[in-house]
Amino acid sequence: MFMDPKKEIKPPTLDLVIKDIQESRKKVPEDRFNITIVTPMFGGGSKPGFTDSAFPIRSASIRGHLRFWWRATRGAAFESVTELRQREVEIFGDSHSPSRVKISVHIFNKTEPEKGKEHSASINNETPKRTVRLPRYAVFPFDKNNPGSNMQQFELTIRYTPRLPKQADTLENGSKPFLNVEQLRKEITPALWAWINFGGLGSRTRRGCGSLYCKDFAPERTSTHPKYEDWFHGKVADYELELDTQLEKKEWPTLSRSVIIQEYERDMISAWNDVIKLYHNFRSQPNNTYIYSKPPKYERSLWPEADSLRRVTGMSEEDHKKPSPFKKQEFFSFPRAQLGLPIIFQFKQDEYLKKRYSNFREPYNMQLAPKDKSRLASPLITKALARSDKRGVGIIVKLNQPRLSELELKVIENKEDKRKRSPRDFAHIESIEELVAHKPIREKDIYKELSYPGSPMKQGQKSAIQAFLESEEVKEWKRTSYRPNPKQK
Repeated sequence: MFMDPKKEIKPPTLDLVIKDIQESRKKVPEDRFNITIVTPMFGGGSKPGFTDSAFPIRSASIRGHLRFWWRATRGAAFESVTELRQREVEIFGDSHSPSRVKISVHIFNKTEPEKGKEHSASINNETPKRTVRLPRYAVFPFDKNNPGSNMQQFELTIRYTPRLPKQADTLENGSKPFLNVEQLRKEITPALWAWINFGGLGSRTRRGCGSLYCKDFAPERTSTHPKYEDWFHGKVADYELELDTQLEKKEWPTLSRSVIIQEYERDMISAWNDVIKLYHNFRSQPNNTYIYSKPPKYERSLWPEADSLRRVTGMSEEDHKKPSPFKKQEFFSFPRAQLGLPIIFQFKQDEYLKKRYSNFREPYNMQLAPKDKSRLASPLITKALARSDKRGVGIIVKLNQPRLSELELKVIENKEDKRKRSPRDFAHIESIEELVAHKPIREKDIYKELSYPGSPMKQGQKSAIQAFLESEEVKEWKRTSYRPNPKQK
């Protein structure tokens, strides 16, 4: 039996298909935002840590950022992971239900990758642009073989899929799911605000890489909010966010009310450099008091971790056998674990000492990580907050995270030297591995009051995070008055 050619069903042309898709999209509520990447972006591609030149900005990556910041903002209102998960699935979907939020990206321009340590920028609207140094501590993992992208502009479209609820629709907690698009917008908008201002794209966003600017969400000062911190707290109130107090902690990271923002805007890279330098100096804390008449060849730290490692391994060079300050011998502690993990400890020493495999040298390279985990993201965000695509202010944001309960140390072997070792060398390394494996680092060793002279933490303080936020250096950084360019609007 043959079909009558006159009644043959012909497939629609491609033009008709595109037209149908466009018409159907017009019926779907959507929001569009023009966004600019204002500091170099590293990573963000399908291969971790590397930028994809073909698809530098991926909708899947943005979805992940929005989910994180939704949990950190709107999600702070929930009491348990179960309740949080129920609401998150209702918005973003899971393997069994589709997402109510569709994300698409249109890139306006693709820029040439730049070297990892330098950046071309216009300082105070200078022409031509000058080459400025990027904050080394923020971009140290990247180099000319892994360049970053900068000043890319893209349009982000968020479509809210309407869904007619069924009469039987209820969540496990008995509440009704969302019924309209406006309720979805109410959930997504705070996540967008937080992601654009406090997050970014790519790697090292908590140190300011891949920062974003969007006119719709940029900070502003008004008669009711004369300071940028007033703007922050005003937005928290506008979005009706139930953020945790300093003492409250959820099982997931949430945005805290602890933000510190400078008041004088300037070019983005300068603002970024200063806040990164501030944080790096706090983490380093070199000891400038000397036991001997002249400075030592290698600086020692006022933090207790290095001397704690010397103590647990029994290894040290002659000049470092005694802790400095001496009272540090009473403290076996690793407070900087609170600032993010893993931490790699590499001791500076003369080359001839590095070749020794004995206790008469500094400890081998060590890695400190959470027990049975590989990493813990830093709860501190230090970056430049964009006021425009060229100018910004320094900002420090704290995330509330669960307390650390246990850490573990591991010896990091130098693979290049491994072939050169004798049986005696291997025996010594194995003995040190055995020592650190059987030395537990408990919560009391992480959160400990450091009362020795020169301690980076104030008397009675057990939190390295609060020690940073309340330090005199941060107070000075905040009140430093950078005069804005009089020609700058």
